[in-house]
Amino acid sequence: MIAELEHEGLDVIKANNEIENGIMRIKNLLGQNRLTFDPDCIETITEIENYIYDDKGVLIKKDDHCMDALRYVANEVISQEMETYKPALVI
Repeated sequence: MIAELEHEGLDVIKANNEIENGIMRIKNLLGQNRLTFDPDCIETITEIENYIYDDKGVLIKKDDHCMDALRYVANEVISQEMETYKPALVI
């Protein structure tokens, strides 16, 4: 697919597919209230609620297209912003 898009003249960046790092970033952002979802994002919210691990601690990858997209954003965009993020000092 990447080759096809590049052939059409589009600049393509391969996604960072790190699952655990992406999940941790999302959890941290949710816990800090820096990431929220509109109640109409039913599929995304459902996927977050149903993201589960098996008995061996392995993530069960099923019906997780929204979560995959969210992880890509967390790994590429949000992680870069967090590297340059400087919290404000309130005096």
